[in-house]
Amino acid sequence: MKRLVLIAAVCFSFQALHADPQEVFGRSFMLTRPASYNIAMEQQLWHNFVYHKEGPLYGAFQFISYFQDSRCREKIARYFLINGKNSLLVAGDATEDAFLFNRDIRAEWLNLATTFHGRMSVSPAQQQIGFTLMYNQDLKAFTDISLFKDWAIGIEIPVTLVENNINFGQCDLSGTSTELNVQPDLHAAFNQCAWKYAKIATKKQHLIRPEKIKITAGRELMHRDFFQLASSLSLSIPIAPHQDPEFLFSPVVGADRHVGIGGAVNMQILLNHHPERFAWSFYLNLDGNFFIRNKQFRTYDLNGKPWSRYMLFTRSHSP
Repeated sequence: MKRLVLIAAVCFSFQALHADPQEVFGRSFMLTRPASYNIAMEQQLWHNFVYHKEGPLYGAFQFISYFQDSRCREKIARYFLINGKNSLLVAGDATEDAFLFNRDIRAEWLNLATTFHGRMSVSPAQQQIGFTLMYNQDLKAFTDISLFKDWAIGIEIPVTLVENNINFGQCDLSGTSTELNVQPDLHAAFNQCAWKYAKIATKKQHLIRPEKIKITAGRELMHRDFFQLASSLSLSIPIAPHQDPEFLFSPVVGADRHVGIGGAVNMQILLNHHPERFAWSFYLNLDGNFFIRNKQFRTYDLNGKPWSRYMLFTRSHSP
């Protein structure tokens, strides 16, 4: 029976990891996985502390530090760009036909000279570093009511530093201008003071904040020898602010200020018959979170017109 449980769990894991290839383009917002959301990191030793509390208060405390770094992939660069390309050609109406008929963006939209042409690229990278404070308290330390003797209350506060760098690059520039009210190059064109949203930063951006306060209420259903079974409910209250839509790929701490309601089931099964010298255990954690909808600012394009967010619009019958 134990072997069947293990085989079923392995098959389930492989099925969960399988996904069809998927790629999207022209997006203005990316929410990466917060480094603090890591079940294996949290539960590696924590579940044993929770079940083996000692002392007069029956409490357990844990401090976890973590670091997360992104990998460089061309697919991630294309997420923000258009036409499935890793670089985009910007050219004005007065350029040669080779540039004019192959351009991705009209230079005049960006207030560049009509003779300008050049290429731009991005290569998003991110680092997250932080720590989480966790405390879990058994209710049996404060009450003799049998209903609550197996219950515990926990609190979790992660603090994270997020550093984003879109690595905006420009090359093969020609027709740069020093005219008044005309942008000199692509770096300046995508950082115009008059723009409120969808700018492209030319340097690293970072944000450090307490991420959330997560409150859990859990019950120990079984704890005998090396067999463990417990369940819990949780409420995550965000502390960090919303993402700033002024720049593409601006740093976000946590789940972008979404309130989360979750539930989890923890299970540990002993696999060998003689655990006196060492114990082989299978640990399973089923954890689900539901994020409540909230209001955020986003920059959108016209349907079928990627990056039309940068197009210059004029009202009908206006000068």
